[in-house]
Amino acid sequence: MIRNAGTHDESLRWYRAVFVVTALAITQTTLPVIAQEASSRSQFQDPEREEYAGRQRHAVQTVRDINLNLLEAVPELTLTEEDQFRRILRDGTQRGTPGFRILQDGLRWEIYRASDPVYKSSPARFQGLKTRLQNNILDNAGRSIGGRRQKLAFRELVCSEALSLLKDLLNNNLQARSLAIELLPSLETITDTGQRRILDEAADVLIDVLNDVQQPDAVKLRAAESITLYLQNVEPGAQIEIKFAMAIGSELESWLPATGYQVHLIDAISRVRTAREVIGATRRPVVIETLVDVIQDKRREPLVRCGAAGALGLVGVDQRINGDPLAWKVTQLSAEMAAAYNQNSGYQYWSTCSLELFFAFKHRDIESQSTQLPNGMLNKWDQSTLVRSAYAQVLPIVAAVLDRQDQVDAATIENVNQWVADNQPNNMRFDPDSLPVNP
Repeated sequence: MIRNAGTHDESLRWYRAVFVVTALAITQTTLPVIAQEASSRSQFQDPEREEYAGRQRHAVQTVRDINLNLLEAVPELTLTEEDQFRRILRDGTQRGTPGFRILQDGLRWEIYRASDPVYKSSPARFQGLKTRLQNNILDNAGRSIGGRRQKLAFRELVCSEALSLLKDLLNNNLQARSLAIELLPSLETITDTGQRRILDEAADVLIDVLNDVQQPDAVKLRAAESITLYLQNVEPGAQIEIKFAMAIGSELESWLPATGYQVHLIDAISRVRTAREVIGATRRPVVIETLVDVIQDKRREPLVRCGAAGALGLVGVDQRINGDPLAWKVTQLSAEMAAAYNQNSGYQYWSTCSLELFFAFKHRDIESQSTQLPNGMLNKWDQSTLVRSAYAQVLPIVAAVLDRQDQVDAATIENVNQWVADNQPNNMRFDPDSLPVNP
């Protein structure tokens, strides 16, 4: 039996909070800005994290200092060759033809320019190169080819050749690595049915970057951004989604990386719609397992833990997933956040934390190619009395923080803690193959 679900008078005040949340959600700062600021101005420091951050700064500087100009071994294109390359890029060619060699030489010259020190020292010129590669080269491939199958075959040819060259940049300087990673989601073709598709091999490269212990987190953050874009633009299929989720989960096992990097990882994994592993005897819900582990790790910043809670409202579920222990855990987290807010209300991301707690339960619109199903735990488990009651407990805390009150009322926190004590689910497993949620 659910107890202490709240009175009617309290509910009237909560309605006001919903409107406040909705208005703020529309104008919420974009994720990259939030993440970068959280990394640079964190108020939650720790000696072990400071040491880790120092190693990361050294790794980034080492990569910045790389001067490996790949163009030195590549003959510069003549004006005639440039014209031929542009024509072939537009009109198409096939392997084994003279045109194919011109296509290879042109792509190599264009992409290897990212390793030229002249671009490394000029952010404006480097941005111009990125725009040129994306808009004029990759997006323009096969533009004049009329037949869909012919265009598909040529675009796959161009994307495959470009991928091989972009991989060469992943051991170059920081800007070159970042450019290669940012361009991977542009290796896009159109299937016979008209669906957008990104090369599966591009996904493998992004996963390799996350798994590479030699890559600084600053580079891996770009991979997380590209994975987010990948999942936002196309539906790659269950196997690729789970491969992404497992790579991201491995990165989130540690609480030491910068908050901004962790936030990007959570944003990326929140786009996964496949509920569990698709091969193997035990098919675990790896995405939710990762998010629960993050929520339960009290060493992490509130922005990270609340972000993981918000992601629970977005990720894919199936009929085997039990929402009750998840909603209970988010409610427990909200009480912990309220207590932390009262101790340090100056933390600049409390409003964002509150929004994430709200959207753990309620639907939010996200950029996506496909039609969205209602998300949020209230929609995913719309028959659960506990989920609805949990939402009623979280809402007054959300309202107090978004109203910028100096303190969350002590009685409110006490009521939520009492609800948590009274309503702990008998079954704390959200899935039969997963560990139970910590009480």
